Amino acid sequence: MIRPIQEFPLNDLPPASMSLINMLKSNPLIWLIGLGLIMVVAIPKLMENLDPETLREVQESQKEMQKNMAVRIDLALYLL
Repeated sequence: MIRPIQEFPLNDLPPASMSLINMLKSNPLIWLIGLGLIMVVAIPKLMENLDPETLREVQESQKEMQKNMAVRIDLALYLL
């Protein structure tokens, strides 16, 4: 004996609730965006509070990193 397909009305389902807390807990992309925004705000504030000698050292290391990146990019383009 073939049983007929039972249909359930969609109106009986409870409405989906949207909660900001649940969205923050369950979505890692929100965490990454929040961390990025915090870093955009916090890093310049930290740089303002450095003493001049440490600030010079940080700027020199950034220049060295830029040179190294330029060499790596040139090497990568050469290998293509």
